[in-house]
Amino acid sequence: MIEDIDEITSQLAEECGGKTLHSSLSSDSRYIYPFECGVIDIPYGGGIHSGKIYEIFGEESHGKCLTKDTYLLTPEGLITLGELITKKAGKTLCEEEIDYQVDNFIINENGDDELSNVITCNGIKKVLKITTKSGNIIKCTENHPLRVLNEFGVIVWKKACEMIKGDYLVSFLKESDDDREISVELFHSMRFLGYMLADGSYNSSRKRVQFSNSNVEVIDNFNESLNFLFGVTSKSYKKSNTSISHFVSVSCLDHFYEKYGFKRALAVTKSIPYEIRMLPLEAKRVFLRSYMDLESYFSVASKTIEVTSASFQLIHQLKLILQQEFGIFSNIATKKVKLKLWDTHRNYFRLIMSGDDVKKYIDFIGYDLEEKNNLIESCELNFLKRFNCSIPNTKFLLKNLYNSLKIKNRASYYAFRDYMVGYAFKSNLTERAFNKITDFCDSSSEEYKRIRELFKNKFATVYRV
Repeated sequence: MIEDIDEITSQLAEECGGKTLHSSLSSDSRYIYPFECGVIDIPYGGGIHSGKIYEIFGEESHGKCLTKDTYLLTPEGLITLGELITKKAGKTLCEEEIDYQVDNFIINENGDDELSNVITCNGIKKVLKITTKSGNIIKCTENHPLRVLNEFGVIVWKKACEMIKGDYLVSFLKESDDDREISVELFHSMRFLGYMLADGSYNSSRKRVQFSNSNVEVIDNFNESLNFLFGVTSKSYKKSNTSISHFVSVSCLDHFYEKYGFKRALAVTKSIPYEIRMLPLEAKRVFLRSYMDLESYFSVASKTIEVTSASFQLIHQLKLILQQEFGIFSNIATKKVKLKLWDTHRNYFRLIMSGDDVKKYIDFIGYDLEEKNNLIESCELNFLKRFNCSIPNTKFLLKNLYNSLKIKNRASYYAFRDYMVGYAFKSNLTERAFNKITDFCDSSSEEYKRIRELFKNKFATVYRV
């Protein structure tokens, strides 16, 4: 037991370059989890004790940096660090060491709004690029802390320079509570722009929109939004047996595009503009639904939803918006495709939703097209209920849970055995397997609550550092 906490924290502040530590006691300590840091493990009797509350943080300008294209979640939506400075704070971004007064709320790892007053630009620094198997990319300095699930099944902070292949990063999942209503005009604007991002193009010099699609329902929706927004409808020209192009001249489209941050872009540079990412959640729902109506594919065989693009930025934005604003997890896969006209290859990026996340997408966003809704209704999706969710590094938690059982018998032993000593010792714990184990457990126990809480998270395996 520590007698002089102030003396210990002062010592830590000196030895850890400005970091401080605070500890407050709650219940008795039954288990100890090593923090793998001598200046903490030694004075605290071997590591983190269950029943204590710890807070470890670093002061400003101690090298915990992210690159300017890193996405942060605000109450309004996703924003990059660079946009937070230039768009929100109205400052000019430079490479000099300087403090920017931003005074903006950022959603932290607990899902709470946290006021960020100042962002410090530390100039040009060496950064690490960490890639996960789910397709996320993190670019940060060596000292930047990241949330990982350690070998004891505890979510802790770990420096980027200490990350290795096989570590489990915590993927932040959140369902936004943004309940702002949208106007009919904003609805049509988002449907029109979602269609344009998928299959449209705009020639600003000729003030002409071209939209290529042969689905009657899509064409009707497209013309309905065109008529509401601009008082015009398109003229159709059949290019082939399967392709129909629709043209319309809109003189005020330059101003409309500027309002929502839209620009002419090639397939590889498509993205979701800042202006749309800051709109109410319902507007983003309409925008995503319109884009996915045209670009996504529902596989009857694998019960997955997939969308492919030549733009990694677009696919990455889709992944983050779905994950951090709708609570829908997805994976990104890369495929090299040989171009027909040139002897070269291009990377295409595919976003894949599976399992319970397919059901979430259908419930929270869904499709407008009757054809896709009929296809989905013909499939049995009930069996997908979170059986794809699994948690790594639970063997020590399960041992503690088994040791806490008041009654141990043959049935309880066999329920736990595989995940403690058997063939599944190194396997991830699925929610279905845990539900069988819980028949023998006290749901009020600390170990039970800790494991159950882990199933609210998703974990991305580090693929490359």
